[in-house]
Amino acid sequence: MTDESLSQLSFGVFTLNDDLAARSFDDADLVLTVQLEEADLEALIYAPAEDESVSIHIEHFVLDAQKQQFKSRELQDAQVQLVINHGPLINAVVEFSDDGVMFVSPPMELIAEQPE
Repeated sequence: MTDESLSQLSFGVFTLNDDLAARSFDDADLVLTVQLEEADLEALIYAPAEDESVSIHIEHFVLDAQKQQFKSRELQDAQVQLVINHGPLINAVVEFSDDGVMFVSPPMELIAEQPE
């Protein structure tokens, strides 16, 4: 595993709307790939208590439209955050500033590889 693969995460993200619960995890609207900085990696090791969460603002990311309706959208005009909750669980939140449309990823268990 290279250093680059250790500092990148990818998430399928879905439009936050009333249909979200019925969506298949295999049918994302966008794919978000984030490039984590050293400070971001340090924040990932924090284990929030049950009533806490940690938000990490992401500067370096790539969004790839998976659905035709999003291919014409300016995908780099977004605010991206990773949210870590008790578990620890991690999910991504993408918000477009021009119209306020939000996309979210399903929560995933955050498991760190243990060094051998």
